[in-house]
Formats: sequence, structure tokens, C-alpha cells
Amino acid sequence: MNVYGLIAYSFAYALFNVAGAALIKSQIQTGKPSFNGIGDYLIFLLKAKTLLGLELVFLAALILFKALSLYEFTRVIPLSIGINFILTAALGHFWFHESLPLMKLSGMGLILAGSILIAVTK
Repeated sequence: MNVYGLIAYSFAYALFNVAGAALIKSQIQTGKPSFNGIGDYLIFLLKAKTLLGLELVFLAALILFKALSLYEFTRVIPLSIGINFILTAALGHFWFHESLPLMKLSGMGLILAGSILIAVTK
């Protein structure tokens, strides 16, 4: 098993997934949609930033499918989700100005360490 390939696919998945979700969140903050009816959802879904975000999330899914075709499920999912979690927290902190207290950082470190151990252990 090529661990570097697994890490590359997992990182690419997480990067596109988090970027897409961040674009969607950004559109929500910018447009302040009420989501009171189906029309509100449709208008939101047709915004350029929302569509780009959805495309990035879809691309992330395709990358994950490829990784699952090459590597074991029990390695791909924990590593991909661990990296996804770390990138989400970092983006949330730097782009959306969310707090990252020491306990949260410690937990993130443990999640990432566990994900890596699962991915590289035979």
C-alpha cells in the first residue's frame, strides 16, 4: 500500500470538501436567506457561489470514490475525515473568525494523530 497516495487522496478530498462547504457558508452569511419556503432554497441554490461550492463538494466525493477504489475503507475514511476535520477547524478560525481554545486544539491533535495511526498501521 502506498501511504503517500492515500494521504494525497485524503488531503485532496478534504481540501475540496471544506472549500465547497466554506463557499456555501459564505453565501449564507452574505445573502442571509430566510429558508422559509422552497422558493428561498431554490434562489439560494442558484447563486454562483453556492453552485461553485456544490461543485467542489461533488469533486471531493469523486476523489473519495477513487481513494476507496484503491485503498481499504478502514484506512480511507478515518484519514479523510480526520484531515477534513482539521481543515474545517482551521478555515473556521481564519476565515469565519471562530475561536480555537486549547481544549479544541488538543482534541484536533488527538483526532489527527489517531487518523494517521489508523491509516499507516498494517
